[in-house]
Amino acid sequence: MIRPNDRFMISPCAYLVGLLHPLVIEELELPRYGYRTFVCDPTQWTPFEDGTSLTQWLDEDRTAKEIEALTPGDVEGYVAYVELFRRIRSRLRAGGDPARDTWVGDAPDRAALEELFADDPEAREVLFDASIADVVERHVRDERLRIALHGQGIIGTFAGPRDPGTAWIHAMHSLGLIGGWSYVEGGMGRISRARGWVVLDAALLFETGADALCDKVVFVSAPRELRARRTRARGWGPGELRRRERFQFPVAYKKKKADYVIDNTGPTSRTEEQTRKI
Repeated sequence: MIRPNDRFMISPCAYLVGLLHPLVIEELELPRYGYRTFVCDPTQWTPFEDGTSLTQWLDEDRTAKEIEALTPGDVEGYVAYVELFRRIRSRLRAGGDPARDTWVGDAPDRAALEELFADDPEAREVLFDASIADVVERHVRDERLRIALHGQGIIGTFAGPRDPGTAWIHAMHSLGLIGGWSYVEGGMGRISRARGWVVLDAALLFETGADALCDKVVFVSAPRELRARRTRARGWGPGELRRRERFQFPVAYKKKKADYVIDNTGPTSRTEEQTRKI
């Protein structure tokens, strides 16, 4: 949505900047080129069929008061729910400390993540298996509140709240370090305009509509048997690849939509040659 003479161009994908690593902002010197963000507050407003509604704020005490007015018996459970995802963010991001932040350097495999959360089985279940409905309904009882929280686990997916793995969707969106879901002054395009080229490496690029942010899309393709072998070598368990691909568009669709397709069957030198040509 664009309004002439206004400072903002708001896109449905604008929240994505909330996951941009502060290290990227610093190293690319984005503020120097006019990059500024504004954290959304309130973070979510949910109307219900009975005429009531719930407003969620960055200030957790303020949100707790909203929940107390809606369903007093669920305040304690909601606070525990928020704390669960805070623990996950703290363990995975370590406050942005480059030495311990799992988003810096090589991504940890499943074995490394299981070791990292060895003392927190509840958080470990969120990482690998749980549906958002399972997690929400263990913490709160009011159906209206459950509905409001279920949506946090199915953003950008073709899944339902009871599908395994959807709790991780909410966890992922909770991992940002810049304060929350944020709008960019001038719209998401301000990031690429600031420095010329920005590469998005996103498995759900088409599924989330984020391809609208891109000038060109490159799809890297490999046969499923090879993908399965590679993911097993990275420590993925049986069925993990199949579970993740359930949330993705078919490969044929992605090839058709992409501007370029790279055959990643191998060897590495061939993949690099195709990349250089692009």
